[in-house]
Amino acid sequence: MKAIHYPSLFKYARQSMGLNQREMAERLLVHQSTISKIESGRHCPHRGTMMGLARLTGLSMHLLTQRAAHHTRQQESNKTTPANRPAIRFKPADLQVARFRQSELRNKLKATLYLKEKALQRLQAQRYMHDLAETNALQILSEAQEITSHLQQNNAPPALLATARKTQHEAASHLALLRKKAIRIPPGYKLLLMEAEVRQLKARIEVL
Repeated sequence: MKAIHYPSLFKYARQSMGLNQREMAERLLVHQSTISKIESGRHCPHRGTMMGLARLTGLSMHLLTQRAAHHTRQQESNKTTPANRPAIRFKPADLQVARFRQSELRNKLKATLYLKEKALQRLQAQRYMHDLAETNALQILSEAQEITSHLQQNNAPPALLATARKTQHEAASHLALLRKKAIRIPPGYKLLLMEAEVRQLKARIEVL
């Protein structure tokens, strides 16, 4: 199998879809300079960029390579002939398949985005409710400690002092239970990562 000539492959795919380098870069989520360097032979595309190209055109790399090679030969032939032949374009059937796969990918991304947003909202609500409950529990424990200390200093009746100590113990146990349950809730940095994933999904959907 012949080696893939990336400059002609990318230029052919871009021109066949009627895109400029900036539009191509937006759809592949890379910088415009990257597309320019690939087409000029100064940069070898990464695997992720190649997969993005196949997804964008809806064609396999094998078929893209064949058509790019044919397109290159056609251009070289045009230089030696008086009449300039039109550049090769994707067949209507190929474009229809590409649009269908692009629409299918967009729908899948939207479904994934919906699930991730719901999961993020649920975890954010859990984190908020836990933080609120822990704040209340700390306040109750602090008040119980103050009451117990005050009763001790003023030689309160043993029964009253015992009740205050029991309340303090229950408040401390409740706080410990809340902190134990907090282990199941993702920490703040994980929620931030989920928010970043949601933003990336939205950006991918916008460029499709």
